Amino acid sequence: MLTSDAAGLATWEPVALVDGSVTSVKIADGAVTTVKLASDAVTSVKIADGAVTTAKLAADALASRVAKSGDTM
Repeated sequence: MLTSDAAGLATWEPVALVDGSVTSVKIADGAVTTVKLASDAVTSVKIADGAVTTAKLAADALASRVAKSGDTM
């Protein structure tokens, strides 16, 4: 919160957020970036059906996943 003193000097005061007060409606499109996501924060349960399409996958995504498991294509 922006406050000012008697001399007109403005300062930002910290604001505490209540748990659950920031909903998805309040988050701007593109505001949650890779840097802001914790490791393993996005799991398959949290991904909507049909949300991951071929256009959104790296060209070698399937090949690298199969190679990690020891199988071949």
